[in-house]
Amino acid sequence: MKILYLTTSPEPAVAGTDAVFQEIEALRGKGGGDYLNLFPLARPSRFVPKFLYGIRALDQVAELNQKYDLFHVYNSQLQVFPFLKKLKKPIIYSVVAGLGSQTRPPSKSDMQHIEKVVLSNERDAAIMDSWGFSNYRIIRSGIDTTHFKQSLPSSPSPVDRASCPTPQSKFTLLVGSAPWTKGQFATKGIDALIAVASKMADLRLVFLWRGGHLKLLQDKIAKAGIGEQIEIINERTDVGKLLQRVHATTVLAKTSKLVKAYPHSLMESLAACRPVLISRTIPMSDYVEQNRCGEIIETLELSDLQAAIDALRTNYSDISIRITANNSNDFSQQRLIEEYENMYNKSCNLLALVA
Repeated sequence: MKILYLTTSPEPAVAGTDAVFQEIEALRGKGGGDYLNLFPLARPSRFVPKFLYGIRALDQVAELNQKYDLFHVYNSQLQVFPFLKKLKKPIIYSVVAGLGSQTRPPSKSDMQHIEKVVLSNERDAAIMDSWGFSNYRIIRSGIDTTHFKQSLPSSPSPVDRASCPTPQSKFTLLVGSAPWTKGQFATKGIDALIAVASKMADLRLVFLWRGGHLKLLQDKIAKAGIGEQIEIINERTDVGKLLQRVHATTVLAKTSKLVKAYPHSLMESLAACRPVLISRTIPMSDYVEQNRCGEIIETLELSDLQAAIDALRTNYSDISIRITANNSNDFSQQRLIEEYENMYNKSCNLLALVA
């Protein structure tokens, strides 16, 4: 079986720092396959219309249809752009972000081109049901958790182990999901975090960056006068070791389309027994609420963010104990790979029967 993985976002400036590309590499590492980026520009831009996705590969369509048995598309929302309609083999379509901010469902004629839609959460499944589509399957996101074992606590209380800073020390938040565009400094809560740090002298922020708009971040930090409270990591790093010296991890978003429904940095944080701070708009917040493994922020207003950080500090020991007690295989990468392999096999077997 030959699979071609198709992405719709530019590759990160720092290789290996984007969750979608990490997942694709995990799938390719197990079953092989090739990769093609359909984004028409070298750099991120929100002004690229969807009909331009794949325009640089139009002259390859006949060759792609002959060479591959299956196409696996990763896109933030469920949009069947014209290039996909030219593909003649089964298409698996992974919705990376949430469907909650998608203003219109795809048409039924467009959906006829999609073999199976992969969702990561029940929230999006309910939206698909309301749209009248049933050709979906839920596969929860997964990560390689093996290199986080070293940071698992040896005792129930995080205060009792040297590998984790105590809530009484300067509270340190790891900030995941760096902005792709300048506008996302506001919509991904980066501006709000800088503002709240200027009001909370005992708050430290560690930004996991990926190369883009670094100077703008530095300028904003300098203008706020909080340079001593900030650390920027603008290179590929061992996140397992990094998580040992922070209290918690945060990913914020004004709308569900801005970040992965299950951000890798938050799954990694829970795998390392570190609580999370997440926006309600992100589908993973349902998991956080159900398992009481962090705090949820309703808006990106400064007062809401400060209140959530205060609550995280106040409840830190109790939350950490729950994460330690319930640390499970919820985010297993091996489980994710096996579920996708089963789907690939079913799709290709169906194609063989039809042929």
